[in-house]
Order: sequence, then C-alpha cells, then structure tokens
Amino acid sequence: MSGLKLFHTTTSGATEVAPRLAEVEADIQSLVEAHMETLLGVRFLASEYGTGPVHGGRIDSLGLDENGAPIIVEYKRGVDAGVINQGLFYLSWLMDHRAEFEHLVRYRLFGGDLLGLETVASVSGGTVAPRRVRRQAVARAADDVQGASMVELADAIDQALLGLGDGVNRVERKQYRAYQRLRNFACVCPPQRSKLLVYLKADPKGVDLVPGFTRDVTWLGHHGTGDLEVQLRTPRDVERAQELFRASYAAA
Repeated sequence: MSGLKLFHTTTSGATEVAPRLAEVEADIQSLVEAHMETLLGVRFLASEYGTGPVHGGRIDSLGLDENGAPIIVEYKRGVDAGVINQGLFYLSWLMDHRAEFEHLVRYRLFGGDLLGLETVASVSGGTVAPRRVRRQAVARAADDVQGASMVELADAIDQALLGLGDGVNRVERKQYRAYQRLRNFACVCPPQRSKLLVYLKADPKGVDLVPGFTRDVTWLGHHGTGDLEVQLRTPRDVERAQELFRASYAAA
C-alpha cells in the first residue's frame, strides 16, 4: 500500500491527504469494529476472541460475511509479513473448533428470546397416479436435453461475471454461487428446469424492469444476496444482462 495516495476533492481543486500511522493498533481496531459492515461488508461478532488455554491466542476481530463464512481480522501498524501466518494460524484453530464458532454465531444473530422453526421433511397427502413407462422415458430425455442447455448457460454466466474485472472472487455455497469483490455483487442459483436466476446488487429502482426478465425482490425472500432478480433462459439473455452485471460490479 506504499504507493497509495488519497486526495480530498472540492469544487476548487484537490488536496493530497498526508498519511500517518495510528498511535496504537487498538485505535484502528475500534474504528473498524464500529463500522465493519460498511467498511468490509462483514457482520461483527466478537473482539479479542480467546482461543482457549491450549492454543493461547486471541483473535483481534471476528466476523461473518454475507455468505455465512467466518472472517478473521488482524491489525498491524506497520508492514509485517507475519500477520499472514498469524491469520492462517487462527483459521486453522477455527476449522478445528467449528462447534464453538457456530454457538457464537447463533447467539449473536438470534439472541436468547427467539424461537426458530425449520422444516426438515414433509410428506403431502393423497396418492399419485402412475404414469406409463414410455411417458417417463420421454420426460427423462427432455429433461436431459434441457439440463445440458442449462449447464451451458451457467458456464456462459460464469465467464461473463468472472470477466468483469480483476479481483473477482467466486464463492461456492450450498444454495448459490457468489461472485464478489469486497462484497457480493452477483449470486447465481442452481439451474431450474428452464431458467437460471441471478441476484444482483444493482438498485432495482434505477432499472427499467422487464416482466419475465428482471424483477425487484427487495421484500421477497430468496437465496443469495441482492435485490434485483434477473431471469436467464438463453445465451441471448446473458448478453442482455451484461449492462446489469457491470452496474452491479461497479456498485460492489
């Protein structure tokens, strides 16, 4: 970061802001923890999190990103290559103590006065009439063709999102695939029968919504992050969505 320059701009011109080191690391830590959501896109969980008597360490700041992955933040006033090894050391501890981290996350996200219910399995009543074997074979063949085209469509979307610029990171989650810079800018859900859903961080209010192609899902539950839903069915739709992809990438 030695080549980084920061300028304060006004209508009369620009003035370079002189850099300086923080007096103590705790000053930066307090600032980042107070604004972690804004600065890093990370939900703050704990400060100075102890790793137990055996490990004997203390994680400066512990958080959770929008994909549910743990984030370890360490602070150094100067240049110190050892901070990478320190972070990896804590990450190794975290991987060996997943249950402890999960308890911390549940406490911080839900508190102690809420009850959550989740459907594990359900069985609908009634009976289903048997189908003829021939109809089943035809349906399976059609599904195979459709599935192949959806895989090709998913590959096209993947190439389009990764090609938006340097530093794009792809994160695989169970319910979606996220593309991010500092934050997610696009989330692609698994293919449906005839379409793929992509959720973008672009503001739906600034988009001319087209029925069957784009939709504002600000108040609708869905997998992934982003309030603009894009429905893609053909490679032509991917081309139509390029401008929306770029706008979402810029917003991140």
